[in-house]
Amino acid sequence: MNKKGRKSRWNWLGALALPAALLALLWPKTMEYEYEPGAKPSFNPLKGWVRWGENAENTQDTSLAYVAVRWSELEAVKGNYDFTALEQQWNFLYWKQQGVHLILRVVADEPGEQSHLDIPSWLYEEMGGSGTWYDSSYGKGFSPDYTHPAMIEAHERLLKALGQRYDKDPQIACVQLGSLGHWGEWHVNTEAGIARFPSLTIAEQYIRHYTDAFSSTPLLMRRPYPAVNEEGLGLYNDSLGLEESDDRFLDWIRNGYVSGQTDEALPACPDFWKTAPSGGELGSGVAMEQYFTEGSGKLLASVRELHTSWIGPKSPRRQELPETARENMDAIAAEMGYCYTVNKMTVRRSIPGSRKITVEFYNLGIAPMYASWPVRFELRDADGAVISRSDVLADQSLWLEQGSVTCRFGWSAKREEAMTLWVGIADPMTGTCRVALANELPHSDGMYCLGEIY
Repeated sequence: MNKKGRKSRWNWLGALALPAALLALLWPKTMEYEYEPGAKPSFNPLKGWVRWGENAENTQDTSLAYVAVRWSELEAVKGNYDFTALEQQWNFLYWKQQGVHLILRVVADEPGEQSHLDIPSWLYEEMGGSGTWYDSSYGKGFSPDYTHPAMIEAHERLLKALGQRYDKDPQIACVQLGSLGHWGEWHVNTEAGIARFPSLTIAEQYIRHYTDAFSSTPLLMRRPYPAVNEEGLGLYNDSLGLEESDDRFLDWIRNGYVSGQTDEALPACPDFWKTAPSGGELGSGVAMEQYFTEGSGKLLASVRELHTSWIGPKSPRRQELPETARENMDAIAAEMGYCYTVNKMTVRRSIPGSRKITVEFYNLGIAPMYASWPVRFELRDADGAVISRSDVLADQSLWLEQGSVTCRFGWSAKREEAMTLWVGIADPMTGTCRVALANELPHSDGMYCLGEIY
């Protein structure tokens, strides 16, 4: 067995030649194993590159897919939410089979080539057409009156339905607070004659619809608002990698700012990433290859400074990049989000055939995982057969640096052969261990061998 990356405070390797019965007597009551970290994996669940959920053809290098919940399509008939059509259009089942989690965003105004509505026509009629039809550099569409009582009431019902459907669904990685502004990005183009973006008082009503509906799912906002600090929300920057945009976004986070949309003072939120994800997509106007050639240094710096966990759905496609750019693409992906390594294992023997095992993880990444996935322990015999398995609930969202998980194993005192302990982090959506650890240890199917147990 390859022992690279592992060391112990007791010469357990030399002891393998001893008879198992004698070894059990000599075995110390407490054993500690320490492990060296290895290279950061470039691919892991809940982080990295995000793809368009509508496009099920390009699944390479992705563990996340984006779903635009277009209100006009989901609720074409008042009170009838067509989740079946939404999930078919955005390939929910296919992505689940691929082990891919989803990011949702409600869209009520998406500029396009043709004049159209993104709110339901019945809502448009109830509002008496309150809002602005526009034809601008963004495209054509309709910006609804977000202050209208009918709009607010209908939105609250919509979010309640979404929460009932998806809040406890393990496939949903997070929900972006869209709903307001073009593309759900919390801004409007006033130069096109559109009324100013709604005030904080109105916006907070929409925010509350999300926080009431999604108590278990991480929520992200496009811009810092008081709710980011008050409710522990994350942020998404849809212009990542553009120097001016990144610098401005960082300044908002560090120092607060006065909104150019409403002229209201909004607070700083430098620690937002400790409770909810930081995400976004690459900005427009720059060739994709440039982000991973001369622009790769700036993008990597922004990822680190913003504690970014994922980027997309505008994101790179490996086959479209030259070799050097692919290497930079992988390096940036490896830097995103969490990166767990097993740091130490402690084994305590109380009675023959009983062991209390504590595994200590260390986060080499720039953010936690923002999830509670069980840690799976397995005892395996010399042939690799699983003797005993235990899933222990863990809250990786708290693993900003270190985290530990304890499990107790018992077995027949007649069993004399040595056993190996394996550990992994299981995805509740698939039931399989898919988190790659930054350890150079023997591993298979997402499980890592930590050593022999007697």
